[in-house]
Amino acid sequence: GEFKPFLRYRPPFVLGHDVAGIVVRVGSKVRKFKPGDEIYARPRDGRVGTFAEFIAINEADVALKPKNLSMEEAASIPLVALTAWQVLVEKAGLKRGQKVFIQAGSGGVGTFAIQLAKHLGAMI
Repeated sequence: GEFKPFLRYRPPFVLGHDVAGIVVRVGSKVRKFKPGDEIYARPRDGRVGTFAEFIAINEADVALKPKNLSMEEAASIPLVALTAWQVLVEKAGLKRGQKVFIQAGSGGVGTFAIQLAKHLGAMI
C-alpha cells in the first residue's frame, strides 16, 4: 500500500530484481556480451521480472559474473550492492577518513556497506 505511488507494477507481473545467468541471445547492437557468457545484473528503472526463465536486459546493466562466484552468489549481489553504493557514494559522498555508522550490518545491504566503506577508507 505505502509504495503504490512509487511502484508502477500492475498485476500480473513477474517478480525479481537481481539476476545471474547465461546469455542465450544478444541484439544486433550488443558488443560487450555474446551467447554463453555468464553474467549478473540489476535491470534499470525499477524493472522487475528476473524470476522469469528468460529476460531482456539493457547491455549497460549487465556485467560478467566473476569466475570465483557461483550463479547463486552472483544473483544475490546486484540490488544490495547497488543500494550500498547509492547511499555511501552517490548520496553521502563518503570520503577517506570519515566516520560512518552502518545500522544492521549483518543484512545484505549492511554487509556490502561495511565492505564498501572500508574499501573507500572510512572508519566504521
